[in-house]
Amino acid sequence: MCYKSNSGHVNARRILGREHFKLIYEKNPQDVEINPEAGKAVFEALGSEFGADHFRRDRYRQESGLPDFRVRMRDGQLVPSLGISETLNNVPDVSVDYVFAERSMLDRAQQWLTGRRADIIQPKKEETDNG
Repeated sequence: MCYKSNSGHVNARRILGREHFKLIYEKNPQDVEINPEAGKAVFEALGSEFGADHFRRDRYRQESGLPDFRVRMRDGQLVPSLGISETLNNVPDVSVDYVFAERSMLDRAQQWLTGRRADIIQPKKEETDNG
């Protein structure tokens, strides 16, 4: 029995039918230099052109600080890890930004994005005025 009206049906069908969304954009340093919100700009542009339901965005930014924990030294003392490790003091924050496209839209959307990417990632005038 098929329950197409149930919430989650579309997502369940995608999983069972291996119709996963495919990566169409990932954040890179050059784009971020131009616009820290380049992933958002790409996601919104694709959604405007082809329909928002065909795309998903996955963004993660690390919110916690540096990893500080106690380390037992050879003489038995417990000291903060950040006090003895230059490496831990220089661990970059994790920040990823991906845009995924429905498989049926991937080729067409990728082709469209390729020709417009440089313009899309440019900050909008109101973003630069408020920033």
